[in-house]
Amino acid sequence: MREIRRVNRFFLILIVAYMGISMLWGFIPIGDSIFMRRLTVLLPELIMLVIALIYWRRSRISFGTLIRFHRLSPVVILLLIVLSFMILPFVTLLNAISMMFATNIVSTELSGMLTNSLAFGLFSIGIVPAFVEETVYRGILCQTYVKYHWLKAVVLSGFLFGIMHGNFNQFFYAWILGILFAVVVEVTDSILSSMIVHFMINGVNVVGVFLMEKYQALVGTNFDSVIQESNTTYLNIKDIIGLLPSGLISFLIAAGILFLIGKLSKRNGVLPQKIQEGNTISQEAEMMNSDLGKKRIRLWTWHLTVAFVLCLMLAITVEIAARI
Repeated sequence: MREIRRVNRFFLILIVAYMGISMLWGFIPIGDSIFMRRLTVLLPELIMLVIALIYWRRSRISFGTLIRFHRLSPVVILLLIVLSFMILPFVTLLNAISMMFATNIVSTELSGMLTNSLAFGLFSIGIVPAFVEETVYRGILCQTYVKYHWLKAVVLSGFLFGIMHGNFNQFFYAWILGILFAVVVEVTDSILSSMIVHFMINGVNVVGVFLMEKYQALVGTNFDSVIQESNTTYLNIKDIIGLLPSGLISFLIAAGILFLIGKLSKRNGVLPQKIQEGNTISQEAEMMNSDLGKKRIRLWTWHLTVAFVLCLMLAITVEIAARI
């Protein structure tokens, strides 16, 4: 229980530090400085990385063990890249569902982060988040929670990954993707796999926005007005139904590829096994605590409640600001 409280305290510190430093950073004049604009883009990930490194140093565990880092075969890496492309229509479907009740702010964020450089966009939105966020969520958080219950660990770490984004648009599909990333880690027994998939999904979006900017400039259309129009568009059930076939087919193909990756990694059937092991560990822990008169082990502590409230307040603020 002490380990759970420690890792949940780590998440709360991460959220408080991110929100506090970001607010203070807002008072710093950035102007037209490319360097300051790029530093602003990287700031959330840098905050997360520093806090994660401090947690690692205090844990006195090797970094590879803490985050579950192992090498992957070239064939598995290739299949993970294919998986990343195949899952994109499903991600589009999830984003469309979120746009039924939330403002689409992803395009605006991506456009602002590019700062007219595809290379910087791939680095700041692709490489850095893939490493830092996977280290924190599928590494530190999930690998701590799985010691007590695998399925709850996957769902909870995905949920925390979702609320960390600080807006309703990204929360829903980031939660689902967080679960997918955790499953990919389990199937391959390596966090490197989720880093690859995370990078590919973000990287494709970066390239897409970059090419759209160039195309709009070529035909003489104001790209900012296009983004603004997409931000104020709220989808309805007919739009979702239109995306359902491609989204579901995408999900089934991705599941098939994941099954093949599991066979190649010699971890086929590991998911049902982990769920059963999690239930057994949970039952044994409850029986032991009952005999000792201790409280039931829970993954959710007050630290996560406070972090959730802070993230919810931020998401509400972002949504109101986007609608004004």
